[in-house]
Amino acid sequence: MIINYKKGKKRYKINNLGSLFIYENRIKEEEPTIYIGGQLEHRMHVLEKSGYTNDAGFNMFTGNWTYDYPITSKQKEKINTIHFAETFISLLEKCNLNNVKVITSSYGGMIGAYITKSKRVKSVITIHPPILGTILANPNIFSLDNRLSSYEKNILKICRLIVNNKYGFEQDNYQGIDLRKVDLNKLIVVGSNLNPKKDNNKLLIEGYNLIKKLTGKKSDGIVVFDPKLFDQKGINYIKEEHHLNHIEALSETNLEKVFNLSKKY
Repeated sequence: MIINYKKGKKRYKINNLGSLFIYENRIKEEEPTIYIGGQLEHRMHVLEKSGYTNDAGFNMFTGNWTYDYPITSKQKEKINTIHFAETFISLLEKCNLNNVKVITSSYGGMIGAYITKSKRVKSVITIHPPILGTILANPNIFSLDNRLSSYEKNILKICRLIVNNKYGFEQDNYQGIDLRKVDLNKLIVVGSNLNPKKDNNKLLIEGYNLIKKLTGKKSDGIVVFDPKLFDQKGINYIKEEHHLNHIEALSETNLEKVFNLSKKY
């Protein structure tokens, strides 16, 4: 279902990187919840800025973050996760929001991880985030061609059309976050890996198989969920009860489950 994330909200904006849209009648909540969704990539950015989305998370909470970056910028490397996070924190200050709980999905989890250092942020729950990086955003992925079938190479060509590595946020998607800049006590990763034998999304199954071949790790078709690695790095995580692919994880049903979970933190 398509929704309008601007309707009934006040917009707060300080630069050309992003905005906060807040329901004015909820801005004084003791523990406001802000949603940061995924990034639709530069080719679909016009839709992202239109105000219309099929991501239910945008209208489920106190407010939401949106991406405003200009696709004509000559300094695309500066359009990155750190600068998004700095903008987000400045917007919290502008709105005078405190004890903020943040729920994120997909790439939004990258921003969520970095805002944990803010005293205004109480907790951040990230749903299927690429915080450890994803090989599908690897600019050198074609150097692995000799290990791939023609069909898999075609999938990677599609990835290369979608991913523009001149953008700083795409470089972050590949490299992952710098954990030294994260308050791990405030961060929780929620995730799982899809079941290739039972999943119905053929494209994400292909993504799963491709990531498995290149890294040896399981994924949701886009993002790897690796409890052992999380344990090694001190990242708090919750494994979902059911195997979910990347799209299913961002459904309204799953967002509602995560929101109820956030009440404990």
